[in-house]
Amino acid sequence: MENPEIARTFDELADLLELGGENPFKLRAYRNFAELARETGDRLADLAATGGSDALEKLDGVGPAIAKKVLDLLAKGTFDALDRARAEVPVSLLLVLGIPGLGAKTVRRLFVEAGIKTLEELEAACEQGTLAGMAGFGKKKQDKILEGVKFKLAAISGPKQLLLAQARAAVGEIAYLLGVEKAVALGKTRRGVELVEDVRMIASGITRDEALSKLEVAHDRPISHVMPAGDMALSASVEGISVSITLVPRAEWVHAALVGGADAEHVAWLVELAGSEEKLKEICSKVKSEEAAYIALGTAPVPAELREGRAPVVPDDLVALERLGGVFHVHSDWSDGTASILDMLRAARDHGLGFLGLSDHSQAAWYANGLGGDRLLEQAYAVEAARREVPEVRLFHGIEVDILADGALDLPDEILERLDFVIASVHSQLQMDAAAMTARLVRAVSHPLVTILGHPTGRLLLARGGSGFDVAQVAAAAAANDTFLEINANPQRLDLSDTLVRLARTKGARFAIDPDAHGTRGFADTALGVTVARRAALSAKDVLNAAKGEAVGEFLAARKSRGLAKLKASAS
Repeated sequence: MENPEIARTFDELADLLELGGENPFKLRAYRNFAELARETGDRLADLAATGGSDALEKLDGVGPAIAKKVLDLLAKGTFDALDRARAEVPVSLLLVLGIPGLGAKTVRRLFVEAGIKTLEELEAACEQGTLAGMAGFGKKKQDKILEGVKFKLAAISGPKQLLLAQARAAVGEIAYLLGVEKAVALGKTRRGVELVEDVRMIASGITRDEALSKLEVAHDRPISHVMPAGDMALSASVEGISVSITLVPRAEWVHAALVGGADAEHVAWLVELAGSEEKLKEICSKVKSEEAAYIALGTAPVPAELREGRAPVVPDDLVALERLGGVFHVHSDWSDGTASILDMLRAARDHGLGFLGLSDHSQAAWYANGLGGDRLLEQAYAVEAARREVPEVRLFHGIEVDILADGALDLPDEILERLDFVIASVHSQLQMDAAAMTARLVRAVSHPLVTILGHPTGRLLLARGGSGFDVAQVAAAAAANDTFLEINANPQRLDLSDTLVRLARTKGARFAIDPDAHGTRGFADTALGVTVARRAALSAKDVLNAAKGEAVGEFLAARKSRGLAKLKASAS
């Protein structure tokens, strides 16, 4: 059993226990372990096999009780606590828990008082008006819940979709095992579309039988269902994700990569430039790269993310991962992160970053152990200590404050003014009326001390839609107040989407690409945010963190000074 599956099992346990009304401290221990299982570079099954419970207990936050559960899970595929939780709470309620507006206490109440166990039963209860008649609901809330249920059911019943991160991880696993010089994803996975229906890739420099052999013997990896699919093709499953693999001769590589990664309209444009499909193949066979093929066709090279439609406009300084000097929006174990400030700073250094913006949750996020004013001031000492330990990475001290229902922030200005930057995010009441949500966000981005609007729509891909609001109006207000809109790179968020980034950019908005990392492995997600920015054709000048730490520090200091002046002027 691989680490991701172990993590999912402990997440399920925590969710089931939460639905059962379990102690929140125990839940947090299980959730922290699940995050650790995802983040650690150690394979838990290997640790258990070589060192048993002692080896597992050397990991941060792992005691004898969790270690025993892991050993039982590896040996039996389950453990007693999980079996009891599944017996006491229907597993189908986990899907109900994912509906916006329904927390664990409410879902448990629906189960106990109305006997609702499934999404279908919840849908029927909403359509029959049952929820509206229950205390604390009402018709408006019932309608919002019904909207969320239908969204979730449509996602489940429609074509199976995968997160971009899942598709890319599956392709990366196959490429790693094949060990060839050339291997690349095709279609939406290559272009960085947020949801993918099928996962395809090409590889070169290996025969089909060699590829089959390498994949079939990878017993220590999450590979299954390896089978041939023709003389030059095969397929395999990576953690349940089917991947189609086509083996391409070197002479045909450029054409296969170019055409296979673009959408139909873009391919038609390339054929038009070449004169015919055969001519396009001929041109591709004479060059060594996809970039060279574009030049041979008489046009500027188009990056993979923009290979949609005819003659896409590519900015001269398209943002790239290597251009980012650092990132904001990272959490530590002071709130709901799994690593210390020092460990996060060291991880930033290992990723080649020049600066890091620490932003733990604020007090309104009590469920995430959010920080009030006193703890935030106490954290400043830990920040200073970490700065001394890793001086080569500039550490900015910030906070992720909650935007309250009226657009106010959940920490006072006298606390916020002590920080280097402030991220403001909505974590509750996401389904407000569009006009009210617009006013809420406009007020937040207009606050003189707010630097970044975090995950603006609050969506979770394949789980819930985003808040409805006037993106253009919020973007214009952000631009007017020199506030940045976040491109949150968490794999399930990718928020803002590339479409909304393009819209916001027309209103003068600028952006910050952040991983929303809750552990050291979260830094790797930054690349997904860059993909979104590249699909939106952002240049480096559009992105706050596409600069060195010194320049960013000077900008933040100057911006804070202007903000304090505005606050002083408004108070007089």
